[in-house]
Amino acid sequence: MTVPPGPLTPASGADLSPRSAPFLFWVGFSYHVARGTVAAMTKTTEPMYHGYIDCLNARDWARLGDFVHEDVQYNGTRIGLDGYRAMLERDVAAIPDLRFVIALLVCDASTVAARLEFDVTPVGMLFDLPVNGRRVQFSENVFYEVEGGTIRRVWSLIDTAAIAAQI
Repeated sequence: MTVPPGPLTPASGADLSPRSAPFLFWVGFSYHVARGTVAAMTKTTEPMYHGYIDCLNARDWARLGDFVHEDVQYNGTRIGLDGYRAMLERDVAAIPDLRFVIALLVCDASTVAARLEFDVTPVGMLFDLPVNGRRVQFSENVFYEVEGGTIRRVWSLIDTAAIAAQI
């Protein structure tokens, strides 16, 4: 495998448009564009993240600690593993058909960036919006910092405007 010499930028003549090369993936490597260069990461968080999403979709709360750090922070607040699990359990109670679908995923050795998509039917209020059994579709943009193989910090932004527009 070779990495192109020098910066990989439009100025260097490289075609970086989404239609020509949306992502570069090789088994065992995850590439990302940083400061105009392509960097190869020999270790990626991608398998861990897919396991985490599988855990959430299976409601396998007993395995949550395999993926989430004991002292996890959510949007800047330390909630710990028990608080994180309680948050997810509340989400599932409010949205019985909740399923996490990865629409976009970028990973390196210590960071995960994902766009998750949801097509759900919440039973009552959702993010202070009166959904009350109506089907809604929305997305979440979320960043994770991984430490010691588990998710240590989570920054999440849910598109509540998309939900509000549907009710």
